[in-house]
Amino acid sequence: MFTPIGYYKLNPSSANDGSYTFDLARFNPEVYRGQVSSLASYMNQLSFNDTLFNRAHIRHFASNGNQLFKNKSAVLDGNASYERTLRDGQIWTEVYGNLETLRVNAGVGKVRNNSWGFIVGGDFGLRELKNGWSWMPTAYLAYNGGRQTYDRVGMWQNGAQTGFMGTFMKDNSMHSALAYVGVYGASIDVAGYSEDAFNYFLGLATKSSYDWKVGSHFKIQPNLTLSYNLFGQQNWHSNFGQMSMTAGFLNGFNVAPGVNFIIDHENWSTYATVAYAWNFIPGMGGTAGNVGLADIEMKNGYLQYGFGFTRSFTDRFNMYGQATIRNVGRLGVIFQGGMNWRL
Repeated sequence: MFTPIGYYKLNPSSANDGSYTFDLARFNPEVYRGQVSSLASYMNQLSFNDTLFNRAHIRHFASNGNQLFKNKSAVLDGNASYERTLRDGQIWTEVYGNLETLRVNAGVGKVRNNSWGFIVGGDFGLRELKNGWSWMPTAYLAYNGGRQTYDRVGMWQNGAQTGFMGTFMKDNSMHSALAYVGVYGASIDVAGYSEDAFNYFLGLATKSSYDWKVGSHFKIQPNLTLSYNLFGQQNWHSNFGQMSMTAGFLNGFNVAPGVNFIIDHENWSTYATVAYAWNFIPGMGGTAGNVGLADIEMKNGYLQYGFGFTRSFTDRFNMYGQATIRNVGRLGVIFQGGMNWRL
């Protein structure tokens, strides 16, 4: 027998008195829609974090950190123009789009996941610290959108987030620390019914890298990304079955070692990047009415590899583009692009 929660089967009673009981044989995949929404949003946030970290470690700070001390002394003869460096603040934008499939357990199977976003940020100028260290403070505001489909379920998310990142540099090493908070609304269509839910999230992430220089223009950059994300519990009323629904807290830990290969020239650079990410998501449960649901997680980690380029047009303005392919637990591609204006 079919219900919005699952399929029930008529079984002989254990009392052996000739009576029968209806027992839940398996859940409908649709009943996991809230948990799938949180899981997909978590995956999208990892892509978002990669966008910010790649900007710092590959495309911008790593290539220009040696400019900190340029023109530290004033040029007095009037024959040289002021050369802008990372000491100057800058405003920047990033856009990204993500097309992929997630492999999810508990009978959900493949979830088609698309996401997109727009980021506006500001670097507040490279600051000198002690013992040869310097650091760049960065703040940003962003819009996030997402769309997932599986079985008879379609979901949309629209939200916003804000965050702060500090990037510390010394010689050939770089370390970034990122903190952020955000909210989003989820609109769910299931079997012809519409539902709405709300969620919040917050997270901490770090990335460390080291530039191993080979010749004057080529470098190999091993790196390690670590992150923790918390997505809140969702509670809403389901029109599909007229019952209350919950999706439990998502506590996600991500560990992603990788390596970048960078060819760096004065006005342009090109690079290749590869990493493997392990996800640890303990116990993201939920309920449908008074029935507890199984925990949801991705079946595997994922491998990602991609290519990108940067191009400087003036000392004020540069652009970039990047495409990253994913395999194993996430199947798809993410596109990124952006612009920087120095103040």
